[in-house]
Amino acid sequence: MTTPLQLIATAGLYQNTGLAANTAMLTAISSYETLSLIVPLLTARIVGATANIPSGPGNISRFSNTTIANLNSLGTTTCSALADNVPSSVTGVALTNTIPGLSGAIKVGAATVIPADLTQFMQAFNQADGYVQITNRVINTSRNSATFLGPTFTNMNALTTGDISSVTRDPAAFGADLGRLGNLIDLSRLGELGTPSQLLRQLIITGGLTPGVEGALNDAGVATNIVNNLRDGNYELADSLQNAAYRAMLTVTGDNLAQVLDILDVTTVGILTMADLLNPYKLFPNSFQSLKAVGYGYQANIYVGSTGTVNSNLLTFLPAYYIGIAV
Repeated sequence: MTTPLQLIATAGLYQNTGLAANTAMLTAISSYETLSLIVPLLTARIVGATANIPSGPGNISRFSNTTIANLNSLGTTTCSALADNVPSSVTGVALTNTIPGLSGAIKVGAATVIPADLTQFMQAFNQADGYVQITNRVINTSRNSATFLGPTFTNMNALTTGDISSVTRDPAAFGADLGRLGNLIDLSRLGELGTPSQLLRQLIITGGLTPGVEGALNDAGVATNIVNNLRDGNYELADSLQNAAYRAMLTVTGDNLAQVLDILDVTTVGILTMADLLNPYKLFPNSFQSLKAVGYGYQANIYVGSTGTVNSNLLTFLPAYYIGIAV
């Protein structure tokens, strides 16, 4: 966008002659004002309005206010151009003693918009243009917000919290629980949150497999070279291996678990096995009762009571395997 300084510089280059009232318009007005029909009317209005005052012809009586008003309204409801008057449908244009007729008002208006000092006009125009652009953005934003955010956020709480309020009714407690989870959650792979492969990938990327975890996995039939493939973000464990990995995690306790928690910087109290790192009831001890399942046409608590019992009503909305027991 052009700045005021650039506009002033440009005006200086033009030497205040680059912008002016449209020459073709002024020529057309002059031609109009010299028409045989218009000259007498303009003369009568000028002389009749200024007679008997120091600047007017002293030997001519001034027209009455009624006569002047009649001259200024002549033809306004039929063909105002025949009397150089303002059409009755036009508002905001006032004729005076020094502005006889619409043609005169146009010339005065042009001289007002384009003053002698064009730098003033340039600055005023830039300010007005900037105001228009900013105002239009505000208007468009207000109009677009009525529908643009609809598919993304359901209400203002969801908008201001980045949709956290759609997940929990207690953002403060939820945030405190999240803070104790350290590097456990990869925000770029939330779709895999809660799966054994996601937990193993995060452990490998953060600090590598510990001997205790590696031994437990091998004992469950999950080879180390297969697990290490998880470094490739596109690699996924087969369902059978995910099941075996989960069972292996149930056996990772004590010092072996402490090593895992240290690598992931998890300080949550009550984690007894590595498999607990897949259990929201254990991961969010202060906020699990506030967690919500939200979908098209429904919203329900995930847990009921204080013992981590999954809300069976979710079976109405979710496939059975979402809350089923691993076998």
